Amino acid sequence: MGNSNEGGGDDEDAFCFLLNDFLQDGWSGTATDLCNELKSKDINFSYVPATLAKQLNASIGLLKKDYGIIYDRDISTKTKLIILRRE
Repeated sequence: MGNSNEGGGDDEDAFCFLLNDFLQDGWSGTATDLCNELKSKDINFSYVPATLAKQLNASIGLLKKDYGIIYDRDISTKTKLIILRRE
């Protein structure tokens, strides 16, 4: 799992697979929180919070279609929250 700027399918698939493995029912927190959680699951996970947010946005369709994961954001507060849940 790298932080390549190329929108390659392999990186996207690996990212979605890791997120699927991590997510039980639902989760919410900041991009920093999610980075820390995913790093604890996979020591090779090397995204920084900004890259993680971009990857989530790029993978929104794949996450829903192949993994049943809904990604949403709450930007109504000072802290931008990522919200993940199962369909």
